[in-house]
Amino acid sequence: MNRIIAIGDIHGEYEAFIKLLHDVKYDYKNDKLILLGDYIDRGKQSKEVLDKVMSLVSNGAIALLGNHEDMMIDSFINDNYHLWHSNGGDKTHKQLNDKIVYKYLHFIKSLPISYELDGFFFCHAGVDFSKPIKQQSKDDLLWIRDEYIFNKNTTDKVVVSGHTPVQMIKQALSIKPESTPIYGEDKIFLDTGVAYGGRLTAMDVLTKQYWQVEIKR
Repeated sequence: MNRIIAIGDIHGEYEAFIKLLHDVKYDYKNDKLILLGDYIDRGKQSKEVLDKVMSLVSNGAIALLGNHEDMMIDSFINDNYHLWHSNGGDKTHKQLNDKIVYKYLHFIKSLPISYELDGFFFCHAGVDFSKPIKQQSKDDLLWIRDEYIFNKNTTDKVVVSGHTPVQMIKQALSIKPESTPIYGEDKIFLDTGVAYGGRLTAMDVLTKQYWQVEIKR
């Protein structure tokens, strides 16, 4: 294994996703690819993104569950689509018509909510550092924000996450809100706001080299 490549929230931006994989020169035989969730909603091509994610997983990639996929599952289970649709799921729902949607639901239900590798802990949203990593709830890993962002990492893992756009974090810290990842010794934030006109980001977490693609709208 040469690289451990993590990609942040994609949100239906299929063309940017494909270009990013090309720019990274992803090699499934030698690289480990970890996708951090939120493949759907807001963008125009959630179905195409899911198809590509499914193909990548079949060749060894790890795809984690995001809170948007979780909202989609809950919508169909409870027959209540308001929360999902109000967060961009209306576009996805139109693409995944009733004839094909259950194929995608089955895949989404199979996705793990975290993954550990070589001292790194990957999840969609982050970790509640008041609890050991093994005691994190699904809600923590899919939805947490401030308790993770602004508290000290007390684990022995580097936490790699998406979920909260880096622009929001930088604004809160009075830093220029550029669409570049935030990374340090113990946390890496890779949602660079592609859903809001920012960029889609991949990073080799071993070296901190990163690649970005801007979307065309």
